[in-house]
Amino acid sequence: MSPRPPAPDAPAGGPEGHVFLEHTADIRLLAWAQSLPEVIAQALLATASVLFPAPEVARVETRIVTLEAPDPVSLVVQSLNELLFLLDTEGFLLGQVSVEVSGPGLEQQKPARSAPVRATLRLTGDRLGSSQREYRVMAGLKAATYNCARVSYVPERRRWEATLTLDV
Repeated sequence: MSPRPPAPDAPAGGPEGHVFLEHTADIRLLAWAQSLPEVIAQALLATASVLFPAPEVARVETRIVTLEAPDPVSLVVQSLNELLFLLDTEGFLLGQVSVEVSGPGLEQQKPARSAPVRATLRLTGDRLGSSQREYRVMAGLKAATYNCARVSYVPERRRWEATLTLDV
């Protein structure tokens, strides 16, 4: 895998996106968006882009995944690990994603500390070996980790940001 350039402090490129950060052994990513659901979607797309070229994945199957976590960090880490689980168990490749999130305080960008956060992931894509297309998985990922994981609303940038580590 080729090294990825470090991300600037405030990535340009629009209201949502992701970049890869330098890391000695694993893969670090920074995802940003205007809302928590969009930042989770960007983190999922970033993870998928490490594994396979997402724009090439046919959108023929959909998986609906419902998650509950004690906080936004755990919710994002669980979301990424669910994607890796679907790849490992079903050969599912992500091509497109939409996310709905609910929990106290999210509208004000201040999640309640004692209340769970819930997400519904709508993952659309294809499975290895199930269509006319041939897919090549480019890298193996073990898991998304809690190592230096951070998910928060950044008021000065008026957006949510997630910084995560993927264990290779």
